[in-house]
Amino acid sequence: MERERPKDLIGRLAVEHGHWVIRRLICKGVPEDVAQDGLQEGLTGALEYLTKDGAVPPQKQAEKSWLLTIAWRAIVNGFRKNTREDRARRGYADHLRAGDPAVLDHEATRIELEEAWERALTALPVEDRTIVTLRYCEDWMQRDIAEQLDLTRAAVAGRLCRALHRLSRVLDEWGSDEVA
Repeated sequence: MERERPKDLIGRLAVEHGHWVIRRLICKGVPEDVAQDGLQEGLTGALEYLTKDGAVPPQKQAEKSWLLTIAWRAIVNGFRKNTREDRARRGYADHLRAGDPAVLDHEATRIELEEAWERALTALPVEDRTIVTLRYCEDWMQRDIAEQLDLTRAAVAGRLCRALHRLSRVLDEWGSDEVA
């Protein structure tokens, strides 16, 4: 018997078991919108897993629990990440409000660096700026950039490398101008 293609398997799992997974997550106390997002993240994670070489799809009788586990892990990981970010923001904001000199100095430096980054980006040709922005500001993977811009992954990697060298030279020039 021929194995299902990963996309077909994920599509079938979403249709056959999606509502069941959402109901189970809601029973665990997860808000409905978070459960739906968790299912989407779970389906995406499952597809990424299944497209790897050597990945083994779940047995037919274990598909529901497999999908539920992946969705639950996506929700828990998202919650942990958000909690860490919230704590960091609150702690940083408290120090900033208190007028902590180290934090105020850090904030001024951060603003200067952001302004330098923006100026350096605008000094790049549009093609380089697009690739750097997609990769480092929008957090796209090189394969996604290649697909979007209709390039090979090698072409994206090469352009990205050249763009970063140009950025480095621009920033170095500005740094030496400030020292002089």
